[in-house]
Amino acid sequence: MFWVDVDSPSTAKNGFLTIAKTLESPAQDIKDVLILLANEKRPWLLVLDNADDPVFNYATYFPSGDRGAVLMTSRVHDCKSFSTIKAEDLEGLDLEHSVELLLKATRIEETLWPSQRADAEAIVGLLGSHTLALIQAGSYIAKGFSSLDQYPKKFADHRKRLLRHFPRQEHSRYKGCIRHF
Repeated sequence: MFWVDVDSPSTAKNGFLTIAKTLESPAQDIKDVLILLANEKRPWLLVLDNADDPVFNYATYFPSGDRGAVLMTSRVHDCKSFSTIKAEDLEGLDLEHSVELLLKATRIEETLWPSQRADAEAIVGLLGSHTLALIQAGSYIAKGFSSLDQYPKKFADHRKRLLRHFPRQEHSRYKGCIRHF
């Protein structure tokens, strides 16, 4: 299995060169790595992650041959045209499952969940149901750095401090579901 971040041409090139290194090949460009994969005798899976540029033709990253498979993640609806089988739109978790994920990550006793639900829902709204963000928030709470009810304020304070020094960080590559304060 090979994973390549295709967010930009430079990250894609680095990813493909890592494949060459893994396969002990002297290939120095993407085209050579694609030929390498096309001729690979063993089955392989190539994950093209972050294919989110609506004008880029990601087919240029698809090796030929029938020994491997390509899985591509994208937020661009038109990328469905690359699919040889049914493309699947993956949405975020619904509120109920997001709250459950957060509460599990906090390691709060399940019998206490009903009394913590409103605070958990506030955090889910704040983080836009992003699963990784919910798990990180839950872990932060589980480690004792915050409680559920204090987390939104701590998040806002840390965010404000970070963005004061790094305002470019405010723009999410995932089209910003994180709420502004």
